[in-house]
This record gives sequence, C-alpha cells and structure tokens, in this order.
Amino acid sequence: MTELDFEPSRTLVVGDRLDTDILMAQRAGVASCLALSGCCSKADLETSSVKPDFVIDSVGTA
Repeated sequence: MTELDFEPSRTLVVGDRLDTDILMAQRAGVASCLALSGCCSKADLETSSVKPDFVIDSVGTA
C-alpha cells in the first residue's frame, strides 16, 4: 500500500468472501466491508472467526 500511496486509515476493502477478501483487509490493517450478495451468508458470518468492520446486503445498497 505504501508503494501505491494509500493511507490505511482512508482505505476500505469491500468483498464477498470472509476467507479471502475480509481476511486480506485485516492482514493489511485496513477496514473491511462484507457484501452478503456473494458466497457468504449471515450464518457464515456468525460461525467465522474473521469479522468484517461493516456488513451490507449488496453493493447496490451501499
């Protein structure tokens, strides 16, 4: 992120997978938002150790 001149405090990763998108955001130290319109459901979110900062139903509702 430094090479691209991104500020972690001003970056949000939006994704539909807990095990890839949201986990990557956490490892990069940026905020994350899970869109439930993809492969993950609310049930997946409840049982996962990976927790996003925000949850939306779909990108269209953001």
